[in-house]
Amino acid sequence: MLLIYLLLNFVFNPTKVYINLNKPNDFLIHTGITLRNRYKEVRYDFRAYNENKDYITTEETRSNLSQMFPDLSKKKLEALLRSKGLDENSEIEFIYSKELFWGTSNYSIEEIMELEKGLNKNYKYGIYDCRHYTSDFCKLILNKELPIYNLESLL
Repeated sequence: MLLIYLLLNFVFNPTKVYINLNKPNDFLIHTGITLRNRYKEVRYDFRAYNENKDYITTEETRSNLSQMFPDLSKKKLEALLRSKGLDENSEIEFIYSKELFWGTSNYSIEEIMELEKGLNKNYKYGIYDCRHYTSDFCKLILNKELPIYNLESLL
């Protein structure tokens, strides 16, 4: 019976997986992952200054620096904003954004949300950052990795 339910769920309500590519400047590419079916959409953005919290984001949190980086000290956040000529109410803007269909998972969104809890969450820029997290996430749910050192090829 469970097998029939899983098969029907996959056929009639598949979980589609999308890679999100965002360029805040000419040098960096941030990657995120979106899960979508007929009834639900969930996006994950792995990032620094967010220790031991989940990585689910919304349109609102993705555009607000203090919500995207909740563990960034107020002093560092203010310095960052000043260096960019921004204030606390400024939104994060990207010079380029793209959502790319990456595949269809055999897992439901709820199952994927449980699986995600087992991923590495120790952020280290260049060693284990958003690219590695997104690639590991895709490998876990699709058995397909990202070209983490050649993201430009996806733009």
